[in-house]
Amino acid sequence: MSELERAGAVECPYLRDALAYGASRWGVSVTAVRQPDADAAMRDLYRDAAYMVDPHGAVGVAAARAHEPADRPCIVFLTAHSAKFSPHIVRT
Repeated sequence: MSELERAGAVECPYLRDALAYGASRWGVSVTAVRQPDADAAMRDLYRDAAYMVDPHGAVGVAAARAHEPADRPCIVFLTAHSAKFSPHIVRT
């Protein structure tokens, strides 16, 4: 049985240390986003801005919303085209 199967997670100290370094040096933050929050970001962006975001981009938007004050600009880079994910977008 793998560590992932046994514990439900995999510890990666090298990644943890790299993220901690990035946070201290450049203000990088890391978070987890639950599927309902990503789905809400997809719906909100479409309703409010007529923008159809892909699921991966929605995770970035949901993470930014969770950490940035509403009156502070935040840039989220989206690199996938939403058409690649049409079944998920239709369900959302």
